[in-house]
Amino acid sequence: MEHAEATPSRGDDLLHFGDGAAVVRSLSRLARSDRLPRIRRGVYMPVGAANP
Repeated sequence: MEHAEATPSRGDDLLHFGDGAAVVRSLSRLARSDRLPRIRRGVYMPVGAANP
């Protein structure tokens, strides 16, 4: 079974989910709680993406 490669997401890519400030706060909270890996400032790796 083949697995799709994960693509890191930027906070800007998620603005369709709501207000920009709310998206940034949510991403920051998820990163601080170790539920969302932060690659670098503003760039996040989807959860489970590293598990083939």
